[in-house]
Parts: sequence; structure tokens; C-alpha cells
Amino acid sequence: MVALEYTGQTLIRFDDHSYRWIEIRRFACHRHASDEEILAGLIGHARYRDDFLSPDPREVETVHGPYRAAEISPSSFERSDQNQAAAVVEEFCGLDKSPPRPDVRERIDRDVLLALQNYRCYRLKALPHAIHEYGSVLWEFRELVAINNGSVLLVVMAID
Repeated sequence: MVALEYTGQTLIRFDDHSYRWIEIRRFACHRHASDEEILAGLIGHARYRDDFLSPDPREVETVHGPYRAAEISPSSFERSDQNQAAAVVEEFCGLDKSPPRPDVRERIDRDVLLALQNYRCYRLKALPHAIHEYGSVLWEFRELVAINNGSVLLVVMAID
């Protein structure tokens, strides 16, 4: 496992009564670590532990989104190419009958889709066996991890 340094976050609220939001958490790590070591470091980081029941960060030691944190491992992620990762974001944006407002769409394009370019992307698989007792409160939960040259992006998309 490699140590990661939390360097900040960006929150994109859709503000359209759909309860959708996207959060990007940024981390720095050793450039020569393997992706598996980086994923393990991310999973073990306190800033990964959050129930994501609201767009405001809340560190919760035992959970990550709808899942028990102890049930998540590097093998819980599947490699996705950049087109697949972008499709996950686009599908999430289409989960409501109205598309994101133009200003929100611009932020998604710039802060998420553009940021995913030139990164190796991973998607957290669905883990139905790992849902904790109040995990079903999240109507939707999607997660991408993007890794490149000592930079790690955690992209969480949720409806709460």
C-alpha cells in the first residue's frame, strides 16, 4: 500500500431538485507505485471513508458510500478506458428527465471529463454483498478512480 496525500476537492451540485451531485477528490502519491498499490492506498485513506449521504464530506470510518469499507479492495475495481469512464459520467447526467443546466454541464465537461483524459481509469464494481444497513438511502452511487503520474482523482457521482 502506498501513502496518498489529500490535496483538495471539487463539488458540482446539479441544483435542479434531482439531488444529483458529483464530487472530485484529488490525491498525490509516489509516481512509481503500481495501480494496485495506489488503489489500496486510496481505500485505506481517511478521506475515502465517507457515507456520501450528502455532498458535504463526512469521514465515517467503517463505510464508503453504500458499502462497508472493509469489503472494498483493489480487486473491487475494474479497468475502464477513457471512453467507458466518460460514458459512466454521461449516463449519470442522464438519470433525470432534465439535462444539467449549461453552467453545470460546463463544469462537468471541464472538471470531470477533461480531467479524466490521459488518466488510467477504474470503476468501482457494484458490491451488493457489501451494502451496509443504511446504504440504500443513496438512490444512485457511481465511482471512478483515475491515476496518472502521481496524481489520483476519486470521482463520486451520487443521488441522495
